[in-house]
Amino acid sequence: MASEFLEDWLEENVDEAALLPTDLAAARSLALRCVEDALDEGVEEAELIEAAGGDLPARILRAREELTPRQ
Repeated sequence: MASEFLEDWLEENVDEAALLPTDLAAARSLALRCVEDALDEGVEEAELIEAAGGDLPARILRAREELTPRQ
């Protein structure tokens, strides 16, 4: 459930306007919002972080990088 929530949340909330590919402060802010949204949906924070590979802000940055076309 946490993995599915996280992937859906990333798809809906991480875009090129949300943060720059290297903006850790913005990623941390989005991570806090993600945790709040997860709790509202009954997903525990620990499960969410585990689904993110142990580092939610880093997972958010990876999702943002995936939006950037390779040159």
